[in-house]
Amino acid sequence: MRNFSKELIPLYINASNMTKDILDLIRKYSPSYAAWLEEKESIIKNDFSFRNFYLAFSMASRIEGGGEVFSAELPGYDKDIVSMKEWPVNRLGRIFLISVLAENDQEKFDTAFQKLFETAELNELVALYASLPFLPNPEKYIDRAAEGIRTNIGPVLEAIAIRNPYPAKHLPDGPWNQLVLKMVFTDKPFYEIVGLDRRANEALAVMLINYAKERWAAGRVVTPELWRPVGRFMRADDVWLLERMLNDDEPYELEAALLSCHDSQSERLNQVLKAYPDISEKIKAKTLSWDSLGQAYWESKNKR
Repeated sequence: MRNFSKELIPLYINASNMTKDILDLIRKYSPSYAAWLEEKESIIKNDFSFRNFYLAFSMASRIEGGGEVFSAELPGYDKDIVSMKEWPVNRLGRIFLISVLAENDQEKFDTAFQKLFETAELNELVALYASLPFLPNPEKYIDRAAEGIRTNIGPVLEAIAIRNPYPAKHLPDGPWNQLVLKMVFTDKPFYEIVGLDRRANEALAVMLINYAKERWAAGRVVTPELWRPVGRFMRADDVWLLERMLNDDEPYELEAALLSCHDSQSERLNQVLKAYPDISEKIKAKTLSWDSLGQAYWESKNKR
């Protein structure tokens, strides 16, 4: 399989031209697969049947060229980032088929979309959740997204939670907080959650702090990324948690504690930050950030 470099995919999606943009992208790297999609597009628009649509959706992974793998970022039509990093082309192909039907007949789309969720195998289910940012009226699918968050199937959770702008843009605080906690429980990277900083809230911070206390009481560690949504909501009686991290031997704990101090409104924690001028300068210069810490932490963890 080929990997297409990030530089080769400068596609900008816009809502009024979305399906054309997706097809143009696929055509660049797999003309035979794009031709197959064009044929299905014509059928969906001119001679639609549910049976043929379901068959095309299922067949999408078996067409020549559909197994190619993207390594790219897809700038989204909503000014958020939809990442196609490590996507097979057939996932975007399935999203194309869904989008064509959604644009052509919303009533038939609603019926088909529901049925697909009921019958989909794993890779099809991943494509369905990955499609949410591309759909017209995406706010209609909040309950469906919340259902995906509750799953114990790793690839499905990743499809909705990792590099997907849909949750941050559309989910209320309840399911959003549940998504973040699920990422902690299943040991997945925070730095790949789109909109995490923007959607941080006090209730989430309290949940994460309580989780950290429970883990520490049991003699276990917590990911240093856990503190990313916490810093600016840190309560006075919980400041000791960050101060403990300053003397912890766990990798990246010191940096995480000081990033939280930087985010905090606490004068006490701001004073703590001043005691580490080298790291403080890195934070100010943005050479140390939550994103860089997350990336370094997960690279280190994957090498162990």
